[in-house]
Amino acid sequence: ALSGDASAAALLQTTAAAGDGSSARMWQALGQGLVGKAPRDLYGAADALLTRGFYLHGYRAALAAQDAAEAANQRELGRQARMVANECYRMLADANSLKSRLGTLSDFERDLAHRAASGASSARLGSALHLSPRTVDWHLGRIFLKLHVSGRAELRRLLGDCKGGRNRDQSQYFK
Repeated sequence: ALSGDASAAALLQTTAAAGDGSSARMWQALGQGLVGKAPRDLYGAADALLTRGFYLHGYRAALAAQDAAEAANQRELGRQARMVANECYRMLADANSLKSRLGTLSDFERDLAHRAASGASSARLGSALHLSPRTVDWHLGRIFLKLHVSGRAELRRLLGDCKGGRNRDQSQYFK
């Protein structure tokens, strides 16, 4: 169903509707979302799949939710779906984890990520690094893509989670 087979999506929807419980509702929402291109149903299913540890299915459902939300001009729901997709992606394999992905950044990118996670604005970062705010935003966009994060808030939360808390030192991840 997640690979685009409409008949499989319809079968998933009707089969899950015959069941009861939260798992049946999750699978029914997924089928319903795929059949009707309904972003809210797809997002709900993706979030439930993430919670239950079905990371690959959650990732695909979240991407479908993001596409459906963008088509329906529902930006906030699309952003939330992208966050779920990113979380699922990071959970799929150790190579996708934030700790591992930080190793793919250059020294400059790690420093910029650290500064951005601390809450500094693009103008402030640009002034400190002798760059324009627009150039800072461009570099941050590349960093977000490499780390599979959707923005500064998610970056701040994840860097805090790396060590088990927001206020702990993250220096070991920036070496």
